[in-house]
Amino acid sequence: MTKIKTDTVKSITRDFIGRDLDPGREHQLSDNLSLLIKSIDKATERLPFESEPIGFTSILEKYAEEK
Repeated sequence: MTKIKTDTVKSITRDFIGRDLDPGREHQLSDNLSLLIKSIDKATERLPFESEPIGFTSILEKYAEEK
């Protein structure tokens, strides 16, 4: 499983928001982003490469219902 590092979350937050996160928040965001990437990877296994982007959302919604 892809794991987003907390240092990456900290760095991106500084770049986009211009400040640091509250203490411990980077761990929560790291876990949430890692779960999102895992879900996207799982959904794309069922999605043909040539599919329209609109089809991707419906696959993600179906996968979310299965959880």
